[in-house]
Amino acid sequence: MSIQRILLPLLVVVFVAGCASTPSRPVRSEFEDIPVPKGLTYQPDKSTIIESQTVKAARLVYRGRLEAESLALALRTTFEANGWRHVSSTAVASHGTTKVYEK
Repeated sequence: MSIQRILLPLLVVVFVAGCASTPSRPVRSEFEDIPVPKGLTYQPDKSTIIESQTVKAARLVYRGRLEAESLALALRTTFEANGWRHVSSTAVASHGTTKVYEK
């Protein structure tokens, strides 16, 4: 019996077991009417949430491998459909894109 015939099934079993044992992390969203696209990972150490009796504000940072232009268009469409108003956008190569919305 060749080593390849033994190694391939073993690798498949290890890979499947590894995937099954890794729990999927829920996407974090502090605002129920803002769905977060799949493929983005929440960065808690770079995010800030401020909440008072009258205001809830957040700077939620996500990272992922999505096309920036298509993501920005999808987010703007979703935000505006949920009653959010676009205030401003800023893009800096070293820090990504910041979009400000208010409701």
